[in-house]
Amino acid sequence: MKFAKRLIALVAALVFIPISPIYAAENRIIDVVAITWPGAAAPVVTVNDVKSAIESEVTTRWNFLAQNWPGGINFQVGNVVTTPINMAVPLICDGPDSGAYMRDARRAFYTKYPIANYSSRYLILLTPAPRPNCIWEGRALIGDAKTPGGLIALRNNASPFVITHELGHTLGIGHTNLIRCPNNGADGDWSRCNAVEYGGAVDVMSNVDVKGPLSTYHQWRIGILKDADVSQIWKSQTVDLKYTNAASGTRAIFVRVGRSTYWIEYRKGEDGYTPGLAIYRTDPPPPSSIVSPNSSDAVEDPTQGVASDVWLMNLDSYRYNSNATVVGSPTLPIGRTFLDASGTVSISANIKDADTVSVSITRKSDTAAPPTPSLLNP
Repeated sequence: MKFAKRLIALVAALVFIPISPIYAAENRIIDVVAITWPGAAAPVVTVNDVKSAIESEVTTRWNFLAQNWPGGINFQVGNVVTTPINMAVPLICDGPDSGAYMRDARRAFYTKYPIANYSSRYLILLTPAPRPNCIWEGRALIGDAKTPGGLIALRNNASPFVITHELGHTLGIGHTNLIRCPNNGADGDWSRCNAVEYGGAVDVMSNVDVKGPLSTYHQWRIGILKDADVSQIWKSQTVDLKYTNAASGTRAIFVRVGRSTYWIEYRKGEDGYTPGLAIYRTDPPPPSSIVSPNSSDAVEDPTQGVASDVWLMNLDSYRYNSNATVVGSPTLPIGRTFLDASGTVSISANIKDADTVSVSITRKSDTAAPPTPSLLNP
């Protein structure tokens, strides 16, 4: 963990506390162009529809989602080109060839309409009417929030929600998914639980249009939360945890139990759920556990240390339906206790003030002796 240092100057017996610097919003430019190919159907949505969606809603939503980024991230529309870019072959929907296709289209666009430093701009490719083998509405190449620039394909739509979601991917964050275990269990080993792709509808990184703040895990991935804002717990301890979108203080708790890792945050009632703790698994599932309408989603590497996705735990009455609608609340209600599948860690919270809960984490002592090794004469 890295801890920020604060300079306090003492002059003539007076204490001067430095004023936080004022950051200007970071403007990031989005260009928009349509693509087509021989035999493609006529488009229904236009590039100007995409432009309107960005200006009317997407920019405002990201101003809110990234409000704790120094100065914020402000997406602005740049060049909007109505003449489509002609591609030699139809859109490739999935796999590595899909990314290569999108890069080819970007290269063709900026070759025809040269812009200096185009790699630092975001480009939205609006594709014609749907192809039968494409199930997604939007697709983006995973980027990095610290390095401006990104590439998105929209499949014949100008949905502000889809654009907001895909811009999240260009900033380096994955999906908010759901862990679903047998007998309505909240937790369990990936060998018997399912990882339901897109099913964790608590922020815009699922496939349900949710207006609340980003999960603190995604905020940490972007860099809005610093390491010092995350409390790592390795023993029984009580932590004061701030609301998900608070401007400062501890806003997330990380707990490891064996191979399982848990990320904890506090969601208030204004997010649309029962006030309480949202708890995610962050240890990635094996491909055999992933449930998704898109076969290419089942490629998560189970050996990686940190995933870009999270898996929301259902700790109350939450239900994610096959038609991407949700009912109930997934948060652990105030005063109720969660016990992990191994029975090692219990977690509960009580209200401390309007923006803070006191989270109690209790670890069961490991008193079992290790097995006696079998020794052989070498």
